[in-house]
Amino acid sequence: MADNDTQWTWNFTGPTTMSKAQSRPSTPREIAWELTGIDGNTPGCLRTHPAFKNITTFTASGTLVNFFPITVIYNATTYYVGYVVVREVTGTPDRTHFDFYLSSNGSTVTTFTSQHTVDAIGLEVDIQCSGRYAYIYIRGYPAQVVYVASGTPTLTKLPAGPGLVPTVETQIDTGAVSTISAPCGVVSATITNAGSGYGSTPPVLTFTAPTDPGRTAQGYAVLSSGTVSNIVITDQGSGYNNASPPTIGGFGGGGATATAVVNPGVATGSTTGRLAVMVDRRGNTGKTLYKSGNYGFAVQFLDSTTGRKSQISEIAYLEMPRNNNADQNLPIMLRVWFPSYRSGGAWVRGVGTTPGVYDKALIYRTVNQGIAGGTLYGNSPLHLDSIITAPADTSIVTPEGINLRVADTQLVYQDTFAGRTRSDDVPPQGGVAQFLGSTLFVSRVLGNTATTLTDSVTGVTPPNPPPGVGDLRWSTTLDTQPENFSQFSRWVPQTPGNEVIAMRRVGMSMLGFSTDRMYRISRADSFIKVEEMHVGYGVAGKDALEAIGTMTYLVSGAGLKAISADGQLEDVTSLDTLLNVDWASYKANLKMAFDATGQCLTILKPSVNGPDGEAACMWFGTNRITMLKDLPFKHMRSGNWIVGGKNVRRSLFVKRHNASGTYGVYIVDYERSLSGTNLCGGTARNVQFGAVSPPGPNPAPPLSPTVYEFDCAGYNLDGTMTRSTVADMSDAGSAPNYYNSNWSVAPILVRWVGGNIGFQMQPDQPEFKDFFRQKQVTNAAAYVELISGTFDPTFTQSWCAQVYEGTSDTAIYTATPVNQSGTKVSTVSYVGNEMPRAPFGQHGVMGASLSPSFVFPVCGVEIKLLAFSLTGRILDTQRRRV
Repeated sequence: MADNDTQWTWNFTGPTTMSKAQSRPSTPREIAWELTGIDGNTPGCLRTHPAFKNITTFTASGTLVNFFPITVIYNATTYYVGYVVVREVTGTPDRTHFDFYLSSNGSTVTTFTSQHTVDAIGLEVDIQCSGRYAYIYIRGYPAQVVYVASGTPTLTKLPAGPGLVPTVETQIDTGAVSTISAPCGVVSATITNAGSGYGSTPPVLTFTAPTDPGRTAQGYAVLSSGTVSNIVITDQGSGYNNASPPTIGGFGGGGATATAVVNPGVATGSTTGRLAVMVDRRGNTGKTLYKSGNYGFAVQFLDSTTGRKSQISEIAYLEMPRNNNADQNLPIMLRVWFPSYRSGGAWVRGVGTTPGVYDKALIYRTVNQGIAGGTLYGNSPLHLDSIITAPADTSIVTPEGINLRVADTQLVYQDTFAGRTRSDDVPPQGGVAQFLGSTLFVSRVLGNTATTLTDSVTGVTPPNPPPGVGDLRWSTTLDTQPENFSQFSRWVPQTPGNEVIAMRRVGMSMLGFSTDRMYRISRADSFIKVEEMHVGYGVAGKDALEAIGTMTYLVSGAGLKAISADGQLEDVTSLDTLLNVDWASYKANLKMAFDATGQCLTILKPSVNGPDGEAACMWFGTNRITMLKDLPFKHMRSGNWIVGGKNVRRSLFVKRHNASGTYGVYIVDYERSLSGTNLCGGTARNVQFGAVSPPGPNPAPPLSPTVYEFDCAGYNLDGTMTRSTVADMSDAGSAPNYYNSNWSVAPILVRWVGGNIGFQMQPDQPEFKDFFRQKQVTNAAAYVELISGTFDPTFTQSWCAQVYEGTSDTAIYTATPVNQSGTKVSTVSYVGNEMPRAPFGQHGVMGASLSPSFVFPVCGVEIKLLAFSLTGRILDTQRRRV
């Protein structure tokens, strides 16, 4: 068979396909095998990616380990977008810091550094937001809640959880008691004599009774080497007199003694540190009178500013007996102890009491259940009777009287208490959290979660039921209380090790993912249902998934999968080679984020050493899949940001700027505004190339080495197409061969790679592969249009053509365009009708399996590639490469 001269031509103006089973760009394989640095939303050509723009910066000393976009709401008209930076600072002790950054307009950012700290590093962290709250969950450590306290904005941090169970006491108001002192409890105890000779059983601890009406404090002793080393208070009690604190004795024969410290503040005229007291139905005129019968009362505290609620108290029962077989009509007195005290004119959390700034008390009661023998406490619902407010005057020493407002005939029409069971004092110590409506789910729980069932001997709060390996916990489903977790609201996987490591909400349900299976989590009224499905298909890493509409995309051990809200699983095979071969060892560290503006799902392989990160971009508008190379981003997440006055879901990327700990947050510049800075700190995206001089007192313009920042890639445009990492251009003298060379710094690398060239028997006939015949490629040509930007006149090269052999990732030859005289030219600014071609040496490139490539590494210049062609021949079957 004779040699055949031929020309291979690729036209990029044709339509794309909707098939997910095609090659990576989702275009026919003969047109494109790889698209790098291409805008996937532009049909009909290969246009340069819009690039990135810097929207804000922050400083983080230590090591940046995580990044969480957040959105919090202050009121009906004010909200904030922002992010939380998690950083580790080594020292004594090693410490993890949580820094908050909030913005109301997308440009001005308010900084709140070290809003929370933990004396540990290597933590598993998740942050979820609801309303004005940001919930910080840390595996093995107490959760925290940070909320917007004012519209300035200002932030306030409190321990998460409803805290200790409040108490309420009832009494028939006979008028015998004229005043009631503020109930003060025992907050701590000081050991005055540690004693000796104790065995392994802790001694019995006895508190003295309070001097005022109240309840006796409770606690237990802790032993160490036969002596009493500590006293733990489990119930502070109430009614203790601050002037004469009780002593604590009853340690057996060991001789240990201690004194108690009482919560401050009963003295008349005290202005700080007083416990607030509210007494219902004392001293009022026009009292509501109660018929003889049985009543139940309960209290729940409310922070009217944020909406947080405490647990509900135990029900306090009161029986109004008959007198001579006749009904008595008497008022009822309630004593409610607020868990906060006023300091400096503001309510603050009391030491050792219920966390939160509770300023309201919700009083619930039952209707009259009749006289003894007809009690129905357990079946009678609690109805909201009244709401009382904590006193504003800190000098009050006598109780205020507030009348119960609702009679029995009206009480049944009021709201009932909706909580199903008692909540834990604190939320579970989990590292993964996700909201489904108003219910918060938490997994990756480590350690026992304190509940309301406190052991008075050991002080340990035993979970009920005991925790299992892989607990999934959720907050109450009957009220908007994401901090209140019932000890019975839990699910444990049957197979140990299959705990949920990631969750995403999809439609009206939520999907949970372990390392080798999936779970569908749904709500039916107040009930939660967890269904196991797709055994063997788990998620590769906790960040390697993203929810979009009714689908969740995730990277699994078998590649990219898409699962719908109803559990239907689909394969997305276009990225199989990339995920299962090229990125196989990076799967656990992959991150995914969706950008609503560009309709683009990004799968990021974070950078490790400078600009070695990569990303696969799935463009939902055109069904193209493109790549990005030379990325310096270590973190990426989806989050809201205000762009052009609109709050939209964007993909937020984080990059290091310099060695002093300055970082930048970037978004894709879909508007092509050319605003902000590029990835290397230069202005916008233009003119980031030229003759780079080494550092010195008078660096050559236009490139001052100090303007460039960390983690950038540079390309030599003198014909070698050498790629180097630009760690910091202020250190250009130590970088390889920057002096007097044309370098394009931090470009969006544009690269197109076609499939293996074949043999076209006749014009307009399908091409077929023939790997038993040699192909010889002599030169290449590209039809390129300049969209924006300018070229430096001091150099000519703008693109090059490359040829790959077989499945190699390294080009075997790089050809640069020349004119008819053999001089290198810029084919984007060619003169007249001259179409420069790029020759592949004197004799061309020969091989049985050859793939062409077009490469454009110039920063600040936007182009369109409309067509590409190769000229060469298909050799006789007897010809061999020489």
